[in-house]
Amino acid sequence: MPLVDKILIKRYFPEEVTDEQAAMMLHAIGADHKEFRTYNKKRYYHAYRNHYDAGGNDIKQWDDLVAKGYAELHRMYNVSVKGIHLLEYLTQCRIWGDYQNTADCRYDVMVALMQDDVYCGYGCWMPSSSKDLSLRLAIPRKLVLDTLNELAEEGLCVKGYYGEMDEDGCVQCKHGWYLTEQARQQYAEKYEELKQEEYKKINDSLRGGE
Repeated sequence: MPLVDKILIKRYFPEEVTDEQAAMMLHAIGADHKEFRTYNKKRYYHAYRNHYDAGGNDIKQWDDLVAKGYAELHRMYNVSVKGIHLLEYLTQCRIWGDYQNTADCRYDVMVALMQDDVYCGYGCWMPSSSKDLSLRLAIPRKLVLDTLNELAEEGLCVKGYYGEMDEDGCVQCKHGWYLTEQARQQYAEKYEELKQEEYKKINDSLRGGE
């Protein structure tokens, strides 16, 4: 798959960015001559830079991107967070770099915690480890940990462990993070949506086993 999929650009963003602008944005983060990697069945790219020293006709193109919120101008042009999200959509690849902070992955982490909380209809029975979340979301583990700690300070999740002895006498113990009741109430609409999706999966599975 090419780094810039022209069909996707023209189909979903016919008036947003041109092929040339998308290519320049990818060049700014160094992705035009590097292969995207696959980890845990997810494509990702770590942006080792984010700048473009524009000149000539390129300045007009970048000024247009700045006006649309996809770029910023400091000493040089940079792809904005909004621009990174656009590139992620166009390339179907998770892109991260030093520009990211906890706000960029807060929602993804919260949804993952809620999904684990309603898994199999039990509700809050197994904690979510930062390592598991990092693999599932294709987000650096440190960024996941920083986000979890920030959510914990707001009372939306707590750190704990699940432990028991199985029938063979082996101790099962898993450390991780739990969703709090405050989080269930604060994100009640999304939580209910995920819970109903899980119930549907369970019912479909039961019907299939009849």
